[in-house]
Amino acid sequence: MKGRYFFISLFVLSCILIPLKYVTAQEPAKSADTGTSYRIAVVDVELVMREYNKRKQKYEELQKEVDAQQKDLDNLMNRIEEDRKKLESGKATMSDEEKLDLKMKIEQEAAAYRAELEKRQKTIDSKEERIIRECLDDIQNAINVIATSDNYHLVFNAGKSLKSSLLFHSPTMDITSKVLTHLNSNSSVTVTPKPKK
Repeated sequence: MKGRYFFISLFVLSCILIPLKYVTAQEPAKSADTGTSYRIAVVDVELVMREYNKRKQKYEELQKEVDAQQKDLDNLMNRIEEDRKKLESGKATMSDEEKLDLKMKIEQEAAAYRAELEKRQKTIDSKEERIIRECLDDIQNAINVIATSDNYHLVFNAGKSLKSSLLFHSPTMDITSKVLTHLNSNSSVTVTPKPKK
């Protein structure tokens, strides 16, 4: 009797749960029919950054500044090298005091060179960081404009770096070229192509 009662209980329970299962499975389908759908896009931010004309121009300007500063540093290094050669060639003819004075001068110049190199490197690094931040802000704003105008609900970074959590996407979702076109057309920057060597 107990076995039959247990079987009937299972049968009754299954009769109650099976329709509930179908009811709950149908509810999301109903909400899908109401027209609530989400639009998703991807943007390769690394590619946009690399091809953004404003970033290219700012980097060209920064490189000119680096090159100008490098000339000053090269002149300082040349003076140090000349003094070292003078010390080497004059070992036999120079007095101990003259050698000591020249060694101290070389050490001071070398310390000044290292300090100047470090100072200039920090300046260049901070300028580069400012360029990157400014360009990333521009890219984010462009993504916001396009996502809003085209009614996208989510936009993911489709970069190839290991930091990207996106493993796959359909090419039809990629709006990278749209973002890049928007940025470069709204930028008054023109980049001169580098001469081929």
